[in-house]
Amino acid sequence: MSTPKRPYRNDVAKANISQDQFLKPKNMVLSRELDFERKERMKRWITFFRRNPHRFISEYFGIKLYPFQVLMIWILQRSELAYIVASRASSKTWLIAVWALTVAVLYPGIKIKVCSKTLKQGGLILSEKLTSLVSSHPNVAREIKNITSNANTYEANFHCGSTIVVVPSSDSARGGRANYTIVEESRIVSKDILEQVIVPMAEVRTPPYRLEPKYSGKEYLEEARISFITSAGYTSESWFQKVKSCIKRMVAGDETANFLALDYLITIYHNIKTMSMIKNETQDMDAVTVQMEYLNIPSGTSGKAYFKPALFDRKLKQAFYPQREETYNNKKNPYEIKKVDGEIRIVGVDVATRANKVNDNSIICCIRMIPLLGKGYERHLVYMESHKGQHVGVQAKRIKEIFYDFESDYICLDLQNAGIKFLSSSQVTER
Repeated sequence: MSTPKRPYRNDVAKANISQDQFLKPKNMVLSRELDFERKERMKRWITFFRRNPHRFISEYFGIKLYPFQVLMIWILQRSELAYIVASRASSKTWLIAVWALTVAVLYPGIKIKVCSKTLKQGGLILSEKLTSLVSSHPNVAREIKNITSNANTYEANFHCGSTIVVVPSSDSARGGRANYTIVEESRIVSKDILEQVIVPMAEVRTPPYRLEPKYSGKEYLEEARISFITSAGYTSESWFQKVKSCIKRMVAGDETANFLALDYLITIYHNIKTMSMIKNETQDMDAVTVQMEYLNIPSGTSGKAYFKPALFDRKLKQAFYPQREETYNNKKNPYEIKKVDGEIRIVGVDVATRANKVNDNSIICCIRMIPLLGKGYERHLVYMESHKGQHVGVQAKRIKEIFYDFESDYICLDLQNAGIKFLSSSQVTER
């Protein structure tokens, strides 16, 4: 008769070969038996690695870093506010995965939030970068309990109690808390979401020792940190104001705020890309795109634009709507905007013709000129509509309807080429 298997011994055998150091059998030493010298030695090593995280990454994890990546780690390590603007292929996302992993291990119980425009975009840090590190570095694998990557959740849990959670930059992220926040591709994150949802997530990390009375003072608090990682964009966007603010703090001597910028030459120097690859990638790009994506220089406007984006206020509080035919009221437009003293209103018409009738495209816009005290006018573009392939008579009638509904003072017609027909068809005069 065979001897039944003992579940206890089976569990011990499995634990002996487990990569999980929290399950593997070990000789336990009571806390009171740890001598003073050993405790001090542990403190020194922990302090050394927290002050030199690049050493921890290379010596413990076995991950090799380029010098510019060591610099990025140094910037992130010493900053409560860090802003890194880097070009394409400069390993931004990979380094963020390595840095988040390092912080999670060195600071047990820390809550790290990675914010990005979409959940899938930020999820690449866990589903691709961190998963790759787990499979190729045993000491990374031994620290991570599990990684969840699906359409709704991207999360990494560590044996020491730390977590890395990816959240989208939207109202759905409200209510979350983070000791360390990383904003991926921050230039495309809405300023309102950043200020109302992401930044207020911050809270102080509370390790167990701080619950003891002697460590309850403010000098033991660990400040919440936030890091922004992005590529360059337009100077009219909100991210550029944040960059300037960070640089001003750094220049003024604030060591908690730091800025770093890297261009494509870094990738060539370290053989991440070749000059031939860069030439092939940029061959058909306009100069402004190359300037932002590879040279890492913010641009004031697009290479194909007639006007600078800064000319257009994107915080319009009230829009105008012309009347609809089915609800027309010849006495009063229910969607009207009352004029202010000294206001000038203009209806502009731009006519663009193409070889194909369907490609004919006319644009009608309504502009309010609000007077400023001794400073000219504030421009409000309150309405636009387009007409493709429409008959001149139909368009002229629509222009006249909008002119009177908007209570316009002037009309500006594009009379070049086909636009001359609108003048004879509409017969709109200055009011």
